[in-house]
Amino acid sequence: GFLAALDQSGGSTGKALRLYGIAESEYTGETEMMDKMHEMRSRIIKNPKFNGARILGAILFEATMDREIGGMPSAKYLWEQKNVVPFLKIDKGLAEEKDGVQLMKDIPMLDELLDRGVAAGIFGTKERSVIKSANEAGIKAVAKQQFEIGRRVIAKGLVPILEPEVDIKAADKDACEQLLLDALMEGLRELGPEEKVMFKLTLPTKPNLYLPLMGHPNTVRVVALSGGYGRDEACKILEQNTGMIASFSRAFTAGMHAQQSEEEFTKTLDESTEAIYQASRTPGQKQEQMAKALHQDGFLAALDQSGGSTGKALRLYGIAESEYTGETEMMDKMHEMRSRIIKNPKFNGARILGAILFEATMDREIGGMPSAKYLWEQKNVVPFLKIDKGLAEEKDGVQLMKDIPMLDELLDRGVAAGIFGTKERSVIKSANEAGIKAVAKQQFEIGRRVIAKGLVPILEPEVDIKAADKDACEQLLLDALMEGLRELGPEEKVMFKLTLPTKPNLYLPLMGHPNTVRVVALSGGYGRDEACKILEQNTGMIASFSRAFTAGMHAQQSEEEFTKTLDESTEAIYQAYELAPQSLARLYSGELDERHSRRIYKVYIRMRTAAALAQRVVESTMRINEA
Repeated sequence: GFLAALDQSGGSTGKALRLYGIAESEYTGETEMMDKMHEMRSRIIKNPKFNGARILGAILFEATMDREIGGMPSAKYLWEQKNVVPFLKIDKGLAEEKDGVQLMKDIPMLDELLDRGVAAGIFGTKERSVIKSANEAGIKAVAKQQFEIGRRVIAKGLVPILEPEVDIKAADKDACEQLLLDALMEGLRELGPEEKVMFKLTLPTKPNLYLPLMGHPNTVRVVALSGGYGRDEACKILEQNTGMIASFSRAFTAGMHAQQSEEEFTKTLDESTEAIYQASRTPGQKQEQMAKALHQDGFLAALDQSGGSTGKALRLYGIAESEYTGETEMMDKMHEMRSRIIKNPKFNGARILGAILFEATMDREIGGMPSAKYLWEQKNVVPFLKIDKGLAEEKDGVQLMKDIPMLDELLDRGVAAGIFGTKERSVIKSANEAGIKAVAKQQFEIGRRVIAKGLVPILEPEVDIKAADKDACEQLLLDALMEGLRELGPEEKVMFKLTLPTKPNLYLPLMGHPNTVRVVALSGGYGRDEACKILEQNTGMIASFSRAFTAGMHAQQSEEEFTKTLDESTEAIYQAYELAPQSLARLYSGELDERHSRRIYKVYIRMRTAAALAQRVVESTMRINEA
């Protein structure tokens, strides 16, 4: 569903009435204008097509809250007669522009207004400021003010909708939005676990930009303002942003007219409601998880230690071998460690888009729920499953995967458990072309069996960071993986988990390929600081770290100490991805700001994608000519 924004005030009231067919000559003064506006709002709200089946909430202006609809207070009528959640606009307009933004004006007697809202049955509030250019200081000031007012709202038991609107006409709109996302993420980190907020944001230039906000446990919902787009265009853009729902004003009421018969008015209202409802519909779980995997900033937490690495991981965590006996007890200890990490409030889908689990973790519970289900439903983190059974003996400079007995049965169990994708690891130790081709061949063969089950495989042909000819290994691997991608059908999607390359941005061609969902980096023995530093040099790669993620976490830490360590690790790895576009820009033009860096990255990826497609056309033409 969506939120109907019926909170026009100030200068927008007269414009809304004109669009509705009420000329200025039909009223005199503020009171009569608001009477006409209330008649329009009442007509909309009382219409049988306006109800909680498709409209989950409505934002009211203060004067509407203070009046009645159908003989009842407006908020009470909305909830009791329409099953629509009532929100209240609380800001008093915009201050003069400074530092590229317009903050909210002071809100006199805010506490008294909130108390009246609570008494009237209001659920939440809405507060608007505007961003006009990518001025970091200005955008931080907007976010700071929004959260400050929001916390006063929360203190009254209400849920604030923070609305830092980015002007759709801003020349650097995409840069404004990235700076805003960073500022809002920072604000969310300061909230206590019970302080819940919503966001009302301009439809972003980059689809799914705001997925990290949706993944945060303090976020109730992210809604979109139409911001000057017409209904059709706004709905079209909204459909590209998974999880966002509409909160449209003019785009909602467009076409409704005072002179329409009730039949005509009802038809217009129904068509508008249906169009916006359809654009706001939450996709299925698989589509939502795919959107996160494709687009969200963040990283994958690799919690899939097994075999010989399990004991080492426990020792680093402070659990000695003397504290358990046998495989079962060792896995019990490992599950306790993983559960502690996953259940921590700092482990959530805002910065961690996915987690890779070992089979024994998938088969157990966390917080009284199956592990994969807990990850997605409680943490908004996409669950992956490690499926390989270890490495074969070295041959031709590589270690292939061992056979995976009962793979189909394992994949079926994964599907039933709610797993989104899998991970499979082999290792390359020297630049032997035959060996590396064999690794890539096996990875794609297993990957296609995974795809056939409706899952997304992460292919992990790791290059040993100690290999004497590591850079040569990586170039041969890139060639082999590009060849494997060429054999896939258009719907066969894969991810890659690769060693951080010697040559920065070596794997950009993989990212530009239409069959690639994401390219992620393993730490491979590097410590966290070094791994993050190298990751920053590889635009578009995101982390999938194991030891580099859990480093410093210890069984003997207090919960406060453990949470601090987990938060610092999460933030460091998250920021390494955020900084990467600047590194690519430096390859081309020296030191540039982040906005230009991101644009260069986007252009580069589009060029690589176009080049890959052109290459496929040329190759297809050659095959046709040969035939």
